[in-house]
Amino acid sequence: MKERSSSRVRGATSFLTLTSLLFAALAGAAVLQAPASAQDAGPGKVLFEQKCASCHSIGRGPLVGPDLKGITTARDRNWLVKFIATPDQVIASGDPVAKQLVQQYNGIQMPNLGLTSAQAGDLLAFIEQQSGAAPTAPSAAPTLPVGNAANGRELFAGGVPLTSGGAPCMACHNVAGAGALGGGTWGLDLTHAYSKWGEPGLISIMQTPPFPGMQQGFAGRSLTAQEVADLTAYLSQVDRQPAATASGWEFPTIGFVTFGVFALVAQIIWRGRLSGVRKPLLRAQGRPGHSNEPPIRRQTGSPGTLGGRGAVGGER
Repeated sequence: MKERSSSRVRGATSFLTLTSLLFAALAGAAVLQAPASAQDAGPGKVLFEQKCASCHSIGRGPLVGPDLKGITTARDRNWLVKFIATPDQVIASGDPVAKQLVQQYNGIQMPNLGLTSAQAGDLLAFIEQQSGAAPTAPSAAPTLPVGNAANGRELFAGGVPLTSGGAPCMACHNVAGAGALGGGTWGLDLTHAYSKWGEPGLISIMQTPPFPGMQQGFAGRSLTAQEVADLTAYLSQVDRQPAATASGWEFPTIGFVTFGVFALVAQIIWRGRLSGVRKPLLRAQGRPGHSNEPPIRRQTGSPGTLGGRGAVGGER
């Protein structure tokens, strides 16, 4: 009996051990067969939220740029890595796919975000993982307070400073009717930014800037929700207003006025200098009232006459 019981115990133990080993082997095989997207989605998620989410979504429709759901099956992976890492070079090379994307999305070129090929791979892993998730409804515009276009104009031009102390939009961007001298030319002209990117795209760009210049300028200086709403309202108003025809006289008029002011100032300064120089010259020439010597009388008559002193006859 004891031997039979011991045999049964050993058999049960062996069965449990084999079962455990089998489950462990299956779990290991599942991990090895899991797609890279499931393993590497962590860093890709952070990168997507920091660099891509302001212009792209995954399964929620296009924003400033295309919806990236399923992009890893629609495009060659090597091409995607190169385009994500160096989009400016791919576009400049005349790549037909890149050229078609620029034309499709209102001439907006994807900026170079300074990503490495490894980081591009992390992004693609995350996009691939999210593309297999359940579809979600198209994204709606973020909830913001009611915008004031007049206040947005002041924020744009710098008449009202931004709460965080950031530079006004006009320092880098221009819009129609921004003033006689216009705005900056370092950034894009935003006259029709509202129709190009739409309200969700504009809001997303202002809240999470995707462009390197904006990221540097607004690092730690995020716009408030009210400022975003006011600027969006102003850009919407600018987008709808008829194009203003410039008269062409602004710069010539400013030039003539500036020249006149400088000429007047120069005349006042030079007149004082001229007066100070003329007086010593007049004294040196012996003009009346400017010397102690008696004035020299002018001779009258002609030489050799009674009324004058001749060189030959002398004085009579």
